[in-house]
Amino acid sequence: MYYTISTEEKRVDIISPDKTTVIQRLRIRRDNGSVIKEVSVIADTQLLFEDEKPENLAATLEIWRKGMIYLPGSEKVKDMIKFLLEHSKELWKGKLQWDIKRIEAKIEDLNEKKEWLQEQYKELLSKDREGIEKEEVKKE
Repeated sequence: MYYTISTEEKRVDIISPDKTTVIQRLRIRRDNGSVIKEVSVIADTQLLFEDEKPENLAATLEIWRKGMIYLPGSEKVKDMIKFLLEHSKELWKGKLQWDIKRIEAKIEDLNEKKEWLQEQYKELLSKDREGIEKEEVKKE
């Protein structure tokens, strides 16, 4: 089990179209990626960060929740806070493992791309050498 945070910036204020609203979704996921629970946070700036531990996310959610005059789904947010605190160690462990897997996959993709580029470069060099050799034969 691990968590993910997605962040989206939108301009939703008709009166102040330059004002940006940040919408974040905190999702708790099973190891297969399916979502167990989710809450959305809407604020003027980003509040939740991927590298934060679950207990810090819970504290941030609690401060945000208390600062809201009206919060539809307040019970859902309270439930998420409780869940983050109760499963903090398991969530953090899962998050670290998930991040490591993502990085390893990126490294594998980059290594494949590097090999392809090296092959293309070698092929280009070999064609350049062939062209030089043909020119030398013509000159003789």
